[in-house]
Order: sequence, then structure tokens, then C-alpha cells
Amino acid sequence: MNIDYIASKVDGLVKHYSHRDSRMNDILAVRRGQINTVYPDFFPEGLNKPMIANFVDVAARDMAEVLAPLPSFNCTTQNINSEAEKRRVEKRTTIVNNYVQFSSLQTQMYTGSDWYLSYGFLPFVIEPDIDARMPRIRVDNPLSAYPEFDRWGKLISYTKIYKKTIRELVNDYPEYQTQIVGKWGWDNVNPEQSLSLIRYEDKDAVVLYIPERKNLVLNSVENPMGKPMVVIARRPGIDPDDPRGQFDDVLWVQLARARFAILGMEAAEKSVQAPLVVPNDIQEFPVGPDSIIRTNNPQGVRRVGLEMSPAAFQEQQVLQNEMRMGSRYPEGRSVVM
Repeated sequence: MNIDYIASKVDGLVKHYSHRDSRMNDILAVRRGQINTVYPDFFPEGLNKPMIANFVDVAARDMAEVLAPLPSFNCTTQNINSEAEKRRVEKRTTIVNNYVQFSSLQTQMYTGSDWYLSYGFLPFVIEPDIDARMPRIRVDNPLSAYPEFDRWGKLISYTKIYKKTIRELVNDYPEYQTQIVGKWGWDNVNPEQSLSLIRYEDKDAVVLYIPERKNLVLNSVENPMGKPMVVIARRPGIDPDDPRGQFDDVLWVQLARARFAILGMEAAEKSVQAPLVVPNDIQEFPVGPDSIIRTNNPQGVRRVGLEMSPAAFQEQQVLQNEMRMGSRYPEGRSVVM
């Protein structure tokens, strides 16, 4: 293991996938209802939240619930006449289903399916559970994950960057407290300061290190399997090296719908608060509900009209259809019975 080589390789992967990371962070912000942080110039001052439902989040959750259920796992045999072979197949089927149940894979798949649709790929990490003496399957968050493939599409390394505070790192690795905190001690460091904890795995080793602490290696073990124990499910697309999520191309459409909603609310507000036009014979007039204006020319009392083209409302329906087409989310999925 050469930690300098690994750190240099990880830095190259982060730079190579910087555009993908930016796209994934935009999706995350929109899913959280923070579209104003992605496109701050499109929201007026004092109104920094969208006035529409979060279509991307609703559609992603609904489709994830459809995709999440697991299939049945059954082993088969070609020799159906052998009772010994049948017992062996039944035993293997029991073992496989025990691995799935022990890992709570069905429960994890509801979140994993959401990640798969939103980000375009989903890592499955297989780790040993020493206490249970069994393998455990863990669905990993694709955000800040960097799989590396060879020309045949075979996974050769997997890198995952976690954000941990100094306090959390010291709790997990007290034997490295001096290196994590620094030689000046707790009095000169913020315990809530965030550091990067990088997990790198290839066919030779699994390494945990902190780049901000001169590539401090917290843990490293030789990989006895001879290959990364990670499986990457990639969403099909035109560029397999850069998988795209289901909603990457509809963020601007949702922004346009949010902008139209704001403009519609402003138009209604201006229409209600429009100034009064009164004849010249009125010297004073009351303001407020149920107020009475006395004049010899009542037909001349009116509010200033605000003309709104019907095309504005039609455009909102067009944008709604574009959202459904771009995200492949049919209208029948959101029909309320």
C-alpha cells in the first residue's frame, strides 16, 4: 500500500467527476426544497421559496417505492432427479435468503432505489460482520462516491468520501486523537470542524485515511478476496462512464414553473391592491371594506385594470407536461382518487 499514490489517485478522480458532483448536489438541493440556493437570481427578495409542490421529490419517492421490492432468490439445478442435489439447492437458497434478511436489504432498497433514480447509479458494498460471522450487504450513498472501471466495465477500485467532525473522528479512533486534533490540543481547534474521511478499496487493500491530516491512515487491511467487494448498479444511458439521474434535465423546468407561480401571485396581489380611479367631484373617499363613495358619476369609480394574457396560464400547463415527459413520470401516477 502506497498512501501517497492512493491520495493522488483519489484527487484525480474527484477532479474528473467534478461536473457530475455539481449536478448531483443540485438534485439534492432541489429535493430538499432549496431550489433557491441553486438558482438564487430567479427568486425575488423576500420570497426565496418556491410556490409549487416539489415535483422532483414527489416523483422520485413514488417511483422508488415501485422499484424497491426485491425479487425472490432461488437456486436451481439441472439434475432434478437427484435428491442429494435438491437438498443442496434448498440449502443454498436458504443461505442466500438469510444473507438478504440479515442485511435488511429490503428496507435499504427503498432509500437505495431513490438514490439510483436521482443520481444514476447505486453502490452495494459487501462487508464482513465479525460478530455475526456473516457477510453484510450495505447500500451506499452515491454522493461523493467514485467507482473506477476498466475498459471491460469491470470495477477496479471504489472510493467514498465521508464528512465527519473532529469530535466524531476522535470518538471512533481515540488512538489517533493527537494526530486528529493537532499538537496544540482542544483549546485551539473547533471540535465541530468537518474533515474528509476517505475509504479506498481495490483488489489489494482497503484503506481509511484523512487527507487534511497529511493523509493520516486510520485503518488499512489487505483485501483477501483479490477484488473490490463492491457492486455498482448503473442506470443505462448513452454515456456509461457518466450516468445521469432521471431528473437531471427537468430542474430548469421546475424552476420555470416556480417562477410562473411567483409571477401569478404578484399579478393577483397587484390586481387587488390596484389604485382607484374616481371622478373629479370626489374630494374625500374612505378606504377599506364596505366603504361607500358618494359621487354624481358612480360609473367612473373603478380600479386600474391589470390585463393578463390567457397564454400565461396555458404555459404553466405546458411546463407541467414537460416535467412529466422529461422525468418519464406519467400523469396517471399522480391522479388522486
